[in-house]
Amino acid sequence: NIGREMLFGIAQAQDKAVGAELPNVNLEVVIANDRNNREEAKAVAQAITKLRLNGRSILAVVGHYLSDSTCEAMKHSYNNASLVVVSPLSTKADMRKDCGESSLFFRTVASTGIEAKTLVNQLVQSGLGNPSSTVAIFYRPADPFSKDLFQAFKLALGRKSIQIVQNFDLDVPEFDAEQALKQVPDVNALIVIPDGRNGNSNAFDRALEIIRANAGNKMVLGSNPLYNYKIISPSGGLQNLKTLFLATDWHRQCAPDSFVAETELKYWFGGVNRTAVLSYEAIQVLLPTLTGEVTSRKIREKLDGLAASGNAPRSRVFADGKTISFDDNGDRQELTERILITVAQDLNNPFVVVGDCP
Repeated sequence: NIGREMLFGIAQAQDKAVGAELPNVNLEVVIANDRNNREEAKAVAQAITKLRLNGRSILAVVGHYLSDSTCEAMKHSYNNASLVVVSPLSTKADMRKDCGESSLFFRTVASTGIEAKTLVNQLVQSGLGNPSSTVAIFYRPADPFSKDLFQAFKLALGRKSIQIVQNFDLDVPEFDAEQALKQVPDVNALIVIPDGRNGNSNAFDRALEIIRANAGNKMVLGSNPLYNYKIISPSGGLQNLKTLFLATDWHRQCAPDSFVAETELKYWFGGVNRTAVLSYEAIQVLLPTLTGEVTSRKIREKLDGLAASGNAPRSRVFADGKTISFDDNGDRQELTERILITVAQDLNNPFVVVGDCP
């Protein structure tokens, strides 16, 4: 489903690029599936860097989904081929540094550091986050994304002097949600950060079990993979209790009405989500680079030039003036905090924004 949602956004951006809007771009897209497997990601990346179509080669990559897959593909293929990567969904911090010291990586999504900071700020603003507060964390240490977000939470909680009293591995075979909660009866909040369902859904399913077993009793801070319709039915009555908070980079309440209407009524005849929009933005940020003599090196130079200050050019995405620019890590400079959402009573619009849009 995540792969299809990415394709929705990419296809929409492609249609607008080759359509009547000017200046139009003859944008061709090659689709590859790594099946959320790091070994297949390496194989796909090797094939992409060698692919030639009518004498032309791939100019840039939009992807991958999992941070681990993106990193493996960069280290083993894209960096050596000097191929630009714009990821809409890989959130692990320090991707350039950890994935081969590459300056070729950019992303339209915020990093795990922004995610953790936004959620911990919500804990503090709720009155539960003070130097005497405690939390328990449920994560998957073997997964790079989950482990990275765990470390980001440790830093963000430490800045607020909030103590982590116990960590739980969502991947252990004997994991029992109800027994785990009995071990931490007095914590002020639960932090639930599964993986992105790479290989299997065990950690994700157990994260849902924690939310169900908690039944709204304690505040739950959840990672962005939980922004999923599966959270509704097994959520233990959470549609009646605003105790689950997720941090996301996009929500329809914070988007221009014109874009939401066009997307849902003209293109897909149904709801649009963050996966599709962040993928749409990845194509949008690439489009201005696909003019004149186009090479991956020139694409990188133009993306490097998208600075958020001074007189450098900025990539305009939506009619409301929303822009995308990148810092020295390839991270979006405009995303300094994420949108907070919670579960609503209305199952036709199950997630609603908490507070104001950033």
